[in-house]
Amino acid sequence: MIDARTPKAARGRPVMVTAEQIEAVALRLWSERGFHEVSVADVAAEAGVTARTIFRRYPTKADIVWGPLTASFQILTDALGQTSPQAPLLERARTALVGMIRDGDIDPTARHRIRIVGRTPELQSSTSAPFQLWRQSLYDFAVAQPGVDPLRAQVFAWSVQSTALAGLIWWVTQDPGTAPWQAVDEAFAHLMD
Repeated sequence: MIDARTPKAARGRPVMVTAEQIEAVALRLWSERGFHEVSVADVAAEAGVTARTIFRRYPTKADIVWGPLTASFQILTDALGQTSPQAPLLERARTALVGMIRDGDIDPTARHRIRIVGRTPELQSSTSAPFQLWRQSLYDFAVAQPGVDPLRAQVFAWSVQSTALAGLIWWVTQDPGTAPWQAVDEAFAHLMD
């Protein structure tokens, strides 16, 4: 983790900071003070780099939050493909998501990331690029199944995404004693009830 108290070098070679270090600083600041209250310039100053350095790695503030989460969409697609084709679509999604979260390496910053998403409406907006990618991977899976028309695939994608997000936000805001996979599993149980 970055020691934010370390002064940045005045001359010479620029300070080398990894993407993970920038994310750690940003997530900490946004968790403490809020996404809108902390600018990229604030994150850069705390990390000992320039805002330009951050924008080279992350085109938007949202990209810092979503960081490694976007890589999980391919894992989700693979997990969905490994479910039983005879099971109903929602059960397949539940099995895939719960298994992926339970068996995967949960990013140590996941709780911070989901908390920030939960507190920031535009990060969970249907128009945010990561949300669109997530929904698209769910849609593509569903529409490829026999007998699933485009409307049903769209309803499936939106429902699964909303249910998983609701479970994860519950996990970070209401029930710290529950594992994230348990919260998602319970959210699906309520949807399917």
